[in-house]
Amino acid sequence: MIIAVEAFAVASNAPIRQLERYFAPAAERVRVTKTTLVVRYAEASWAVAHDFGVLVFIGVADAERELISKQLLASCEAELRRRWSRAFWWSSRRAACRW
Repeated sequence: MIIAVEAFAVASNAPIRQLERYFAPAAERVRVTKTTLVVRYAEASWAVAHDFGVLVFIGVADAERELISKQLLASCEAELRRRWSRAFWWSSRRAACRW
C-alpha cells in the first residue's frame, strides 16, 4: 500500500477552533484539544492540524487538501515568510507495518 503524506506549514499560530472550520463537516473529528485536531475522512485518509500553523494530510484528496491550505493562507494574509510544504510517499507491506 502506498499513501501520500503532505505537510504544510505557515509561520503563524492558528487557533484549533479556527482550523476546525476548514475541514469538511462530514469528516469525523477523532481528537480535538486546545493545540491539536485529528480528522478522519476514511479508513486511510486523515488530517492532523496543530495550532502552531502545521497541517499534515495523510491520504487526503488533492482538492480537499488544497481547499484547506488556501483557507489557512487566507487567514494569514499578513504572513511575510514563505510557507513550507513537503510531500512524501509512505509504502509498507502489511506484514512489516509497525507504528
